[in-house]
Amino acid sequence: MKSLERSQTFINHTSKIAKFISNDSGFHLATEDEYTSLHKVFEEEMMELKKNVNIKYSRKPDLVGSFIESLQIPAIITDKKNLFLAVLSEMFITQCGEKKKIYYASDLRVSKRAGIKVRMKFRKTYVDLLRQLDHECYTVVLKDNQKAINALTKNKSDLFYHPVYEYTSRSILVLPTISLISNKLNGLRIIEGRDSVYEDVKIKSSAFAHFTSDNDKYFLIQKDGLTVGSFSLVRPVGRTLNIEAKSNYVRFWINMANKVFSHNYEEKLPWIYMTSFFLNEDIDKSECLKLMLKYLYKKKVILSGEIFLICHSTNHFSDLKVMAPVIKTNAILFRVTTKEKAPLPLSGPVYLNPLNL
Repeated sequence: MKSLERSQTFINHTSKIAKFISNDSGFHLATEDEYTSLHKVFEEEMMELKKNVNIKYSRKPDLVGSFIESLQIPAIITDKKNLFLAVLSEMFITQCGEKKKIYYASDLRVSKRAGIKVRMKFRKTYVDLLRQLDHECYTVVLKDNQKAINALTKNKSDLFYHPVYEYTSRSILVLPTISLISNKLNGLRIIEGRDSVYEDVKIKSSAFAHFTSDNDKYFLIQKDGLTVGSFSLVRPVGRTLNIEAKSNYVRFWINMANKVFSHNYEEKLPWIYMTSFFLNEDIDKSECLKLMLKYLYKKKVILSGEIFLICHSTNHFSDLKVMAPVIKTNAILFRVTTKEKAPLPLSGPVYLNPLNL
């Protein structure tokens, strides 16, 4: 998308959302002058990844640009004191072969200095906003964080989070041992390139599919000269995850990793996202992923010390062994509505791009 078109799209979306927010609600769309304060709210909240390890999320230095990178057009909502923020983005997906505009709610952050009243006031604003939206609204919540939903919906009859798809985020620490991975597949080869016709066939048969960027790096999986799979990768620039150790033991191993891999994991985790993965049904996904990881490491597309992230159905890759540390996080894609009647769960293949979540 050209920058001029992006700017006009941004103006159109934010202008629409601004009209939906009541003047006396206490909330408004953030201006560029307020972004510095909102960066601080982003970084104030820590997320526990594992025991003794916290993750801090950042979108510095370009708040809006970090969403544009994720193919989202954001409307950033804040309060008068800039102690609160919520983001409602416009984006496109493909559903059952049809390109659809949706809204995606994300990045709800409340400073500890804001107080409970701000949360309560925003709930009413959120419900009013949802009632006026002209397209479906989705969000993602970690499976272990159901209390966040309960705080908004318990004993209420005007806001509902309907689960439509459960998935797993699998983070793999790339180590030299990946070069030793063996797999049971024969006759497959991987090359750089893109087969748009193959992608279109897969996407049109899906129940929900995110888009990818032309700037991603694309690869084909072939057998006997024919495409049997494809995938794409990207190293995110606009969003950052920092790690914080809560024990001397974990801090020791982080310092060791910093020295061995020449990364500063406490400053920025070196992610590489798999933004798409299509594969013929007769090919074993786990075995194919092992083949892909070995190829990518051999070709120096992924490097030791980087973290390779893939999102997939919780039913897939249960038997995956990659000779490297893996952290799995389960999450749920919700449809957010003001109506109690639940939409049908997604039926069919689902292709999630972690950069869009």
